[in-house]
Amino acid sequence: MRATVNQGPVDIDCRPTLPNITVMLYKDGQQIIPDFDKILPIQKKGFLLNDVSFEDSGIYYCQANNYTRTIILTVQDDSTYLSEPEIQIPSNTHFVLGSPFSLLCMLNISKNMSQSNTKLEWVLPPSAEV
Repeated sequence: MRATVNQGPVDIDCRPTLPNITVMLYKDGQQIIPDFDKILPIQKKGFLLNDVSFEDSGIYYCQANNYTRTIILTVQDDSTYLSEPEIQIPSNTHFVLGSPFSLLCMLNISKNMSQSNTKLEWVLPPSAEV
């Protein structure tokens, strides 16, 4: 299972099949002991990670008896998140095959991100002609 989040709590679904089974949680191969603040065990659900941050990204797995479930958690840092570029075409524009044209492409950058560190490149599909 894969999960990608920007913020907030995250459920790690490790629900045991029987009530008397103990489930262990691991991150990147290291056992995690619930601290009831950042990581909470939730009966009949698994675990809850509160206030996830970029450092919480990793490969989590739950283990109970002979059962293992893997969860890959990716936390995106909001300060470096880029929105999809917006391409604007002027109204009443007609394109003629083989003739040059121009488009306005805009990219919104978060306040925490330097414009000098931002790289935008065009990738054309293999079937496109230049």
